Amino acid sequence: MSRIRPVVLGIIRREDAYLVQRLQDPDGDAFYRPIGGGIEHGETSAEALVREFREELDACVEAGPTVGTLENRFRWDGETVHEFVVLREADFTDDR
Repeated sequence: MSRIRPVVLGIIRREDAYLVQRLQDPDGDAFYRPIGGGIEHGETSAEALVREFREELDACVEAGPTVGTLENRFRWDGETVHEFVVLREADFTDDR
C-alpha cells in the first residue's frame, strides 16, 4: 500500500527574489525548491514549517497564511513518491 507524504514549504520573498535551496536527486541532477519538509503526525503545517527552518538553517521563522497546495507524484531512487504540499508564506523573525 502506498503512502501519501504531507509536506510544507515556506515561501519567503524579498522584492523580486524567493529563497530556495539547491538539492540533488539520486542521479546527481540539481533542482531548486523552497525550504521545508515533512509534516509529522499530530503537527500542523505551521508548526512543521517552523521546525524545518530551525533544523535546516538554525533560523526562526513565522509561518504565514497558506497560499496553495500541490499534489506531486514522481519517481525517486526507483520508488514512486506521492505527496501533498502545503505552500505557506513565511518570514524570518530576525534580520540575521
